[in-house]
Amino acid sequence: MALIAVVFWFAGVWLAMDSSRFALHRADPSSGRARGCYTAIEDAFQLKQPSTWIRPTEQLAAATLVLGIPLVALIQVAKAVYRRWLDAG
Repeated sequence: MALIAVVFWFAGVWLAMDSSRFALHRADPSSGRARGCYTAIEDAFQLKQPSTWIRPTEQLAAATLVLGIPLVALIQVAKAVYRRWLDAG
């Protein structure tokens, strides 16, 4: 379970890095691709122009994963410590 959490946390870091990437691509008239800043996901989908929803979705998912996973782990550790404290007392 911890390994899955670590993998998802690193996926969140990658999403944060990808959503903040602003590398300008030149227009490609042969493929019909417009000039603009594309994320890796937009490149994978081979979109013809930058989308208006992928970057904000990446940022929201990144924030949820990067901040949420350590918070859930901290709560689980606190619960375990509290249970041990109750059992000892």
